[in-house]
Amino acid sequence: MAAKNSVIALDVRQQFRTAHLEVLSKVAVDDVQHMDQNSLLHIQAMLGHGSTWGVWETPRSWFPGGFKAGWNARVRDRIVDLLSKEVLGTETCLDSQPKLSRLLDGAVLSCTRYLVLCRIGPVSLSNLRDSLDPSVIAQMGYSHLPILASVSIEKAFRTIITIDDQLQGSVVDGNCFGRLEFTDIDALDYSVSVKQTMKGELKRMHAAYTRGIWTDSPDIGIDITKVTSVSGDKQGFEREAKASPHLPLPDDFVGEIGQKSNWLILNLGPNLLCILKEFLSIWEKSAQLELGPRYVSEICQKYLAGYSWTDTNGQALEALPFELRLSRRGAHSKKLSKLKSMKRLIEEESLEGGGDPSEIDISWPPRGAAQIFGLARLLQGAHLFVIGLSTGARNGETLMMGRSCVHRAPDGVPYANGRTYKLVRLHEGEVRDWPLPELAERTFDQQEKLISLVERLSPLGQQGAVADPRTISRGTGLWFMANDRAAEITSASLQAVLRNYVAYLGMEVSPGGQGIRPHRLRKTLARMVALSIVQAPKVLQDVFGHKDIEMTLYYILADKSLAAEIDVIVRELRVMRCSDVIASMVLAEEGRPRAGQQRVGKGSAEELCVVSGFGGRAAASVGRAVEEYGRELHRTSQEWGAESVGELAKILSFGGTTWDLVRPGVLCTKSLGQFGPCNKKRGHPDPGNCQTSCDYRLEEAWLREDVERCLSDSIEHWERETEVGQDLIAEFWAGQVRMHVNRFSDLKTKWMQDPRVSAIVEPHGAKVANQ
Repeated sequence: MAAKNSVIALDVRQQFRTAHLEVLSKVAVDDVQHMDQNSLLHIQAMLGHGSTWGVWETPRSWFPGGFKAGWNARVRDRIVDLLSKEVLGTETCLDSQPKLSRLLDGAVLSCTRYLVLCRIGPVSLSNLRDSLDPSVIAQMGYSHLPILASVSIEKAFRTIITIDDQLQGSVVDGNCFGRLEFTDIDALDYSVSVKQTMKGELKRMHAAYTRGIWTDSPDIGIDITKVTSVSGDKQGFEREAKASPHLPLPDDFVGEIGQKSNWLILNLGPNLLCILKEFLSIWEKSAQLELGPRYVSEICQKYLAGYSWTDTNGQALEALPFELRLSRRGAHSKKLSKLKSMKRLIEEESLEGGGDPSEIDISWPPRGAAQIFGLARLLQGAHLFVIGLSTGARNGETLMMGRSCVHRAPDGVPYANGRTYKLVRLHEGEVRDWPLPELAERTFDQQEKLISLVERLSPLGQQGAVADPRTISRGTGLWFMANDRAAEITSASLQAVLRNYVAYLGMEVSPGGQGIRPHRLRKTLARMVALSIVQAPKVLQDVFGHKDIEMTLYYILADKSLAAEIDVIVRELRVMRCSDVIASMVLAEEGRPRAGQQRVGKGSAEELCVVSGFGGRAAASVGRAVEEYGRELHRTSQEWGAESVGELAKILSFGGTTWDLVRPGVLCTKSLGQFGPCNKKRGHPDPGNCQTSCDYRLEEAWLREDVERCLSDSIEHWERETEVGQDLIAEFWAGQVRMHVNRFSDLKTKWMQDPRVSAIVEPHGAKVANQ
C-alpha cells in the first residue's frame, strides 16, 4: 500500500510542479498584480484551478484532507453571503445596484490576483522564496479572503455613498484590501484564532508589497519609508491577543470515557457487526422484492426481537453498565428531520427542562433499525476516541487513514499507515506510520468492518423501495457521516463525531471548560508521554505496544510539535514536584515550636529536615532556602501561600530544568552547571549512577522505613559473616551500612549510637581522612 501511495504522490507532485513552472516561464510574478480578468482566467486554468471567474477550484489530489467547499471555493458567492443586509438592500439582483456591483467586481478581481500570486509567487512569511501550499490557498479562497473582501466592501460602501464616479478607477481595478486596517479586523465578531489568521494575511500582503509584487497593500501601521528613531522615549506596542490553546482532557474524564469506550468496543461492537450483516441480507432481499422502508423496518424489528445480545464472555447482555441516549425515530421523521444537537436533547432531558419522552429512549435492548444505526454512530465515536488517544494523530492525518491501513512489521509490531502534512514541505504530504497497542489494532479492524457494512445500507427514510446494497459503490475512507453514510467525512464532521459521542454517553461536552475536539486527544497523549518520560518510560512503551524503549523514544522525538508539548509539561511537573517539597517544609516550619526569636543557621535547616521528614544532603539546602525566603516574606509583611511557594519552586528548579525523579522517592536537584559524583562532570546528571553522597540528592519521607529496614538487615548480615570469617562478604554488607546510614540525618544520629554501626562507619571515615 505504501508503494502505491508513493507512486500516486510522485504523479501528483509532477503535475503540480509542471503547471507552476509553465506559468513562471511565460509570466513574471510582478505582472500578476496588474492583470485583468481574461489574463487571470488563462493563468488560473494553466495552474489547474479551473476556468470559471470568481471560482477557485482545487484538484482533490492536491487537497485530499480538505472539505468539499474548499475544493470548489466560490469566492464571489462567499463575499455576497458575508455582506450585511444594509449593503445588499432589498434588491435581489445585484446588477440593479451599480455601486455595489462595481465594488464586488473589484473585490473578486483583487482576490483572484492574490490567489494566483500566492500560487506562484514568493509570499511565504517564513522565507523569501516559497509559494503557498494548494490546500492553504484553497482554505484562504473559501474563508479568509472573502471575509476580508466583505469588510472592505462594507467600509467602502459607508464612505462612498453619493458620487458614483468615485467608484471608478481604483475600486474596479482591484484596489480592495488597501483600505483595510487591523482595527477593522478587531471589530469583527469572530474568534481570536480567526482574527489572528486574517491579520497574518494582511501582513503577508504588506510583505509582498515591500518586495514589489503586490500593490493592493493594507495599512498595518508600518511605514517602510520612515526612518526609525535612534533616540527619544521608548515606543510602546500593543500585544496581540493570544488564542486559547487546546487543553489536555481531565484525568477523571479520560478514565470514565476510556472505560466506556473499551466496553463498547469489546462488547457492543461484535453484536452490531452481526446485526448489520443480517441487515445487509434483509436489504438485498427487500430490494429484489421492491419493498418499501416501512416493510423493511418491520422485518428489522422482528429480527431484533429474537436477537440474543451477549458480552465478550458469552454471557447474556440483559442491561447496559451505563446509560446511553438512543433516538426512537429515524432520519425520516419530520419532527427530527433536522436532528437537534445532542446538547439540546440533554438539556430537554434535565429535571429543570422536563423533555419529551417520545424522542429519547434509554431502554435496552434496541427495538428498531434507527436505534441500531444510532449505536453504529456511537461505536464509531468510541473507535475515534481510542484511535485518537493511541496515535495522537491530527485531524487531517486521521482522515487520511484509510481501510486496510494497519500492517505488521517483520518483528510483529502493528502499525497504522497514513499521511502527515504538518511540518512537511510537500503539498501531497508524507507517508508515515503510527505504532499501535493491541486495543487500537482491534479498533481499526472493527471500524473497517463497520463502515463496510454501514455505507451499503441505504437510509430507510427515502421514498420507494430500498436500494440494493450490491449497486452501491464502496469507498476507501475509514469514517462515515451520520446524515449521509455514503459521503466521505470531512475534518469538521470528524470533530462532530467525537462531540456527539460524548453527548451520547451523557458526559460533559466541554470537559475542563473547553469543547471536546480530536486535537485535545493529542494534547492528552502528550501529557501521558510527559508523565511516562519523567517517571517510567515503560508505561508509554506498554501503551504503544512497542517491543523496546528505543522505539518509544524515537516515536516521541520524531514529532517536533509533540516533543515541544512534552517539554512544556515536563517543566511544569518539575516545578510542581519542587512545590510539593517546599509546601511540606513550610507546614513543618509553621508547626515546630520556637523559643524566643526565629532560629537561623545550619542547625535550624537540619532540624527542619528532620521535622518535615526529608532526607539526602540536598534537604538541608532546600530547608535553608525555605527559611530565608520565609524571612523575606515576613520582612515584607507577607505570608506563605500558593503563589509564594510556586515562585520559590521556580527559583530552586531553575524554571523547571532540574528536579528530575531519579527513582521513586529520590529527586535530583542538580543543575547543568553544577558538578555531580554521578557523572563526575557538569551537565546532565546520570540517574543510573545516583550516589547517596551527592549534595544534590533529596529523598522523600516515606523512604525512611525502607532505609531503617535496610540498615537493620545489613547489620545482621555483617555481624553473621564476620563471625564465620567471611571478610569479603562482610565488607560488602559494611558498605551497605555506610551507604544507607547517611541518607537521613536523624536516622544517622540514632544508629550511630549502636556500637556495631560505629565500628563500621568510624574506622572507614578515619581511613578516608588519612588518605
